[in-house]
Amino acid sequence: SDMLRLCDMSFCIGLRGLSESLNVSVAAAIAMHWGRVAREASLGRATDMSEAERETLEADFVARGSTHGFTKSARRADLEQRQGAKTGAHLDLVGMAAEVANEQASSFSEI
Repeated sequence: SDMLRLCDMSFCIGLRGLSESLNVSVAAAIAMHWGRVAREASLGRATDMSEAERETLEADFVARGSTHGFTKSARRADLEQRQGAKTGAHLDLVGMAAEVANEQASSFSEI
């Protein structure tokens, strides 16, 4: 096909068992995993960056994440704010379910 002709290379992911196909995200994950494995094997280590380069990259990543509000606590606070009363209602239902379970457990112990 025209699309295959335009590609630099192609490969096939063999399937065993009853699977007839993979979705794009699974196929991409498999390809990236084996690409990383092959790269590590050719380099003889996990990365071609020096320790100083890796530390600089990590510090930059952390700084950008906190600047843009992508930290875990910021995401949690944002979610709780958007859900508002839903979060409280959910917790009430969980609490009620726990009370019912405790009542049932105590009724079994009385038998």
